[in-house]
This record gives sequence, C-alpha cells and structure tokens, in this order.
Amino acid sequence: SLNDIDPQPTKNSGGTPTSKYSWSGGLIRVEGKVATQQTVPLQRLAERGERVLHLESEPTGLSKGDVLIIRQTYRVDNGFVEYLYNDDPSDTSKFVDGWNFSFPVRVAEVKGAQVHLQEPLRIRVSPEWGAVLQQQEWKLTESGVENLKIIFPDRAYEGHFKEQGFNAIALSNVADCWVRNVTIRNADSGIMVSGRNNTLTGLKFEAPGITPRQKGLTGHHGMILGGMDHLVSDFEYATTMIHDITLTKASTGSVIMDGKGVNLSLDHHKRAPFSNLFTNLDLGVGSRFTVSGGGAKLGRNAGGWNVYWNLRSEKPVVFPVGFGPKSIKLVGVPLKNSDELEAKGTWVETKPVEPTNLYLAQKERR
Repeated sequence: SLNDIDPQPTKNSGGTPTSKYSWSGGLIRVEGKVATQQTVPLQRLAERGERVLHLESEPTGLSKGDVLIIRQTYRVDNGFVEYLYNDDPSDTSKFVDGWNFSFPVRVAEVKGAQVHLQEPLRIRVSPEWGAVLQQQEWKLTESGVENLKIIFPDRAYEGHFKEQGFNAIALSNVADCWVRNVTIRNADSGIMVSGRNNTLTGLKFEAPGITPRQKGLTGHHGMILGGMDHLVSDFEYATTMIHDITLTKASTGSVIMDGKGVNLSLDHHKRAPFSNLFTNLDLGVGSRFTVSGGGAKLGRNAGGWNVYWNLRSEKPVVFPVGFGPKSIKLVGVPLKNSDELEAKGTWVETKPVEPTNLYLAQKERR
C-alpha cells in the first residue's frame, strides 16, 4: 500500500486523524504542472450565456481555438459562492477565503481588448469576483494508462478514513490525458483526476477479494473528478464503494455517461460542483443515488446547473430537496419525490426521454 511505501498522515475536514491516501494518490501516477503565461483582468461583468469578454488591456499572442481559463476568487461576503448555488448555498461558514474557481473558454477571435468566445459563458464573470483571463501551458498532455488489470491483495476493508492507500491511478494537473480499458480489483480508491479535458473509458471496478466492513462497501472512492471538462464513459461497478463517482470542489463541465453499477452513488462532495452532466446511466438498485460526503458547513452538495438525463434504477430514487439549488434538471429520472421537487421549482421529468444520451446528441449538433 502507499502507506507502506510513504506514509502521509493528516486529518480530514472534521479533524479525524487519517491518511492523505484516503482521497488522493495512486501507485501509477501521471503528474504535470501548469505554467501561467499571461493574466489579464476583466474590465466589466459578463453574464452567463454571453460570448464577449471585455478586458482591462489587450492580450498578446492569442489565436482562434486557443483554450484559456477564467479564474475567479471566493472572498467572504463577495457573493461568488452564493451565485454558484443560485443564491441558495446553505451554510458556507467553513469556506476558506481566497479559494480559486476556474473554468475554460475557447477563443473565436480577438479584437483589441475584447475576446470573442466560441461557446457561451457557463457562469457569470465579474471584476467584483477578481475575474481574470489566463493563458496557461499544461506541461503534461496526451499521455495515458491503458489495457491493464490492477489487482490489490485480498483483505478486509479497513473502513472510512482508515484506508491504507491501495489506490490505483492518479492523474494530477494534466490535460488531454486518459485511462482506457483498465480493470481495478480490491482497491481502496480507483482513479483520482485533476486538470482539464481528461478521458476515462472502458473501466471496471471489482472487489471479489474484499471482506466488506459494513453495508457491503468495499472501498472509499471509485473515481474522483477534480478540475474541468472530463469525459467518463463505458464503465461498470461490480462492487459498491462509499463514493463510486465523486465531483470535488467546483468541478465543472464533466460528462459521466453510459455506465452501470450494483448500486451507484453519484457523490457531489460540496463546495459547488456545477454544470456537469450525468446521462444514460444504470444506477442498479437506486438506493444510493445521491449518497455524498464533503464535510459540514461547506455549502449544499451540488452547485447550480447540473443535469441528470435518462438514469435507470430497479426502484424509484430520491433526490433530496436541498441537495442542490433549483436550477438542477432531472429529466428521465424515476423519482419518488418528483412532486416535492417540482414544488420547489426544479425541472423534473420522470419517464425516459429521447435522445437517450444527451452528450452524444449535443455533439452531433455541434
């Protein structure tokens, strides 16, 4: 285990002693760095859906198709996190002043200090939130791990925050990388991802050699998605982990599609994961649909504009009122509490709809 190789003791957000390997690290690591080439502040506010950024000065060296990053900063009482929760954040008193939240934009053309975008802005950007446009260089790209079976020892699962670090793969600060056609057996955690535009496909998680500690759970995290615009597809969970698929702090733009599990949990780990899509998934039993972690006083589990499109389960599922703001969309989801959600203003459709896979349909029309 990673604890045997290089112990990393720490505490979780609640102060419980544990190891960093409970939520990070892998025995196979693809690690990069990001260098910022220029940073230009925004001059004026641009609303969600707009396509033009007005900057304080003219950027240099930009071309059509370049991918840039908009970074905004949370400050206590600056209203940014409240916006990500559509003004319904719940308790955010443990948010740390100075946290940065980023998302990518693609250049259509540059006219002086105006940058025109190929796609509409996914959220508002504002000088009041310290909004800047950054040109970045990702030092590690187009690298992958594929065609492997990773097998950890048979053993009893130690339990939540007692993991020893039987973790398979970590992609850290990388762009346009991948994990493809990999089976992971008997892991504490499977794949940890941070960066931009990474692809996870053809994955299987199994644990025939693990003795569950409680409730049939055999590990902590299956996949953790941090950063932006990842694609997860064609996966299978032949076991049940505490958090099968996790979206972390402000994780945005990711698509999770064409997968199935015994009893999948789509873990939204608080601190406003926003504008993600879950489509064409078989949840299995359906009783763990929104089982999530993330610590106390870090806002609601989900931020705004997440979409759940054509999810199947053996039994009707519950999407808790208060899990996220009302801008969440639940379409083709067999909900037990649809009336309660609709009464709060959430868009709900309980029967399957066409197209089956929203991502592929949108890609066809692009």
